[in-house]
Amino acid sequence: MINNGYYRPTFGFTRFSRYRCWDRLIDCPRNQKAVVETSCIYRRWWISGIAIMPVSEETASEQKSEETSEKEAAKPVNSEKVEKAAADEKIKAEQVAAEKKEKEAAAKAKTEQEAAAKEPGLKQPLKVADVTFIAKEVSTATNLGGEYGGNAKSQFTLIKVNVTNEGDEAITVDSNFFKLLSGGKTYKADGSAAIYANDDTGFFLESVNPGVALEGYVVFDVPADLPNPQLQVQTGFWGTETGIINLK
Repeated sequence: MINNGYYRPTFGFTRFSRYRCWDRLIDCPRNQKAVVETSCIYRRWWISGIAIMPVSEETASEQKSEETSEKEAAKPVNSEKVEKAAADEKIKAEQVAAEKKEKEAAAKAKTEQEAAAKEPGLKQPLKVADVTFIAKEVSTATNLGGEYGGNAKSQFTLIKVNVTNEGDEAITVDSNFFKLLSGGKTYKADGSAAIYANDDTGFFLESVNPGVALEGYVVFDVPADLPNPQLQVQTGFWGTETGIINLK
């Protein structure tokens, strides 16, 4: 707008147009020309700022997107590290448990060996309460009593035992006095097979007076080649006192 021959900038589209602004400099007085020129320069900076702002925002958005991508790419790596560490810890714990189990087993075996070393073997007497037991010999068979006897389901193990009553009263020897131990398992005596094994002399359910010894066979129907077999002996029907005799 021209007012009294002077140029006055308007607030319309002219404020945002670099070219129209400079076109209006024609025929403007010198002072007004300087004012318009300065105004146009300010407008150019303002418009440039408007143009830069979207670019800056776009750059910041791209940087943020790159950071997010980097974090997402790092997640699988961190997850793999955590999983690997957990697997290593599990393996280590299993190794420690296995070592502990081996040590416990070794300690148990050592204790059993020491205990077995203290226990009597064949032909060595073992006194339990007022009764002395001696396991004299061990033999095996698959049949006892011949054709009219009995066959073993697996194998008969025969143990010749001497029982001496050193008490003040008579005792009755019974098959419940004896058990065979091996590998943590317990085997009962076979009373029926013992009848054939002791056909010449009675052994079970025999009364033994004080100072008298009774000798006979205790028979077990068990698998062949039992590891470290032991004969457990006891006094009385209820077995309140027991002892162990190593058979090997």
